[in-house]
Amino acid sequence: MHMDVDPEEYTPITLDELPIGEEIPNVLESIDVVEASDEWSQWRDDLAEEIRNWTLEEEDVMISILEGIVADGGRCNTGSFRPAAYDMLNTSGFGWDDTHKCVTVAPEILEVYLKITKDMLQVQHSSMASKISTVIFKIFLLSLQLHHTNSQTWIRVGFYMVAQKVYPISEINSSLFTHLVFCCADLNSTSYALSISKSVENYFSNFTETVKQKNPSVTTLLCIGGPDAKHSIFSSMVNNSFYRKSFIDSSITTARSYGFEGLDFYWKLAETASDMSSLSILFKEWRDAITSEARNSSKSELIMTAMVAYSPDAYKLPYPIDSMQQYLNWIHVDTSDYSKPENWGNFTAAPAALYDPTRIVNTDSGIKAWIGAGLSANKLVLTLAYYGFAWKLLNSADNGIGAPANGPAISDYGFMEYDQIKNYIERLNAHVIYDSTYVVNYCSVETAWIAFDDVEAIRAKVSYAEEKGLRGYRVWQVSYDANWVLSQAAG
Repeated sequence: MHMDVDPEEYTPITLDELPIGEEIPNVLESIDVVEASDEWSQWRDDLAEEIRNWTLEEEDVMISILEGIVADGGRCNTGSFRPAAYDMLNTSGFGWDDTHKCVTVAPEILEVYLKITKDMLQVQHSSMASKISTVIFKIFLLSLQLHHTNSQTWIRVGFYMVAQKVYPISEINSSLFTHLVFCCADLNSTSYALSISKSVENYFSNFTETVKQKNPSVTTLLCIGGPDAKHSIFSSMVNNSFYRKSFIDSSITTARSYGFEGLDFYWKLAETASDMSSLSILFKEWRDAITSEARNSSKSELIMTAMVAYSPDAYKLPYPIDSMQQYLNWIHVDTSDYSKPENWGNFTAAPAALYDPTRIVNTDSGIKAWIGAGLSANKLVLTLAYYGFAWKLLNSADNGIGAPANGPAISDYGFMEYDQIKNYIERLNAHVIYDSTYVVNYCSVETAWIAFDDVEAIRAKVSYAEEKGLRGYRVWQVSYDANWVLSQAAG
């Protein structure tokens, strides 16, 4: 079974391409068995060592699993599995023994595989039987992976926040999203249980029921915290075991009571090493409680996500990467607000630049930093900003990115929702320019200069997320769109 195949030239076999029934023997010779290096050959040879006495059939299962993962690019340059491969292995009874460098599998999975093999094969102890067995196993393995893949599909997350200008929940086009997040619940400063303000309670209570009318398959999450989360309260909660338990218990109870299928933890501004360390503990305890509650209630586990800064290096404190990788379904990366006229007022800028040749604060550098820190790409969800900012130009003739400016224009902080920007452009017949260097749109009218993401920028960022193997994108927020132009462009 030793074959040297360049993994770059290997095309994984899809479920539709796999042969079934009597067609199997006719295509066996076209199926590649991949080993990426001598290192993998050695790891394969180690499969039967020390763990227990494998039968030949069981060893063949182990080998097939390992070969499939190698072929699909599951190995890093260091020789260890990519985090995404760990995710796959840790579902459906598979695992990885790092001590012995081998794939493991639960006995019940082996029993199912062996039963399938024996039921379908009437011939034994022949080379053809061995080959057919390998193919059947790949069908079996891919069926398990398919279940996993469905839970890892591309996601389109829309955030909805009740603000001064209330956007009716019934008008949300939920068919454009796979997930919708209601923002936000807060924390009681005494009990550290969830707190829902009276101003949003009416919207909160029927959110799930309402958005599912247009899209019954949309998944709803409850966001806790938000842009205005009070740091001192959240810090006290994460650093105290009793407060954490109160928070965790109330979050699960609240989510179940109002039909939410997940919870999002939106607290980006952990300021101390103790905060970050305790955040790791919170994620573990929270996941344990969610798992236990699902087991006891016979319901699906609640989804668990968190909002984080654009880069793990943003606040000079190490995020609990291992805990985030292990316990969170995914993370929402805040890839926006790099430059605003209130804190970057002397020059115009791209507020949510995908790339920036002049500074390292940009989306591409942040995503690369998260992956470099150890988070798998399919844990990362990119933020799409449905808003922009307006600067006041010093010279209307000098109106590109980086032009001299004097603080915000149009509004107090220069903030403008996308629908407001579109109305402004149409009313004043402004000419919009797309800059592919930064991946941003901008326009100017006299001394007012607005940078924002229009259709071109949104499409480019979604393509970037797809190319990088990210989990999907997150919209902030749905009510800022103009007749769903951006959400439709995002696809």
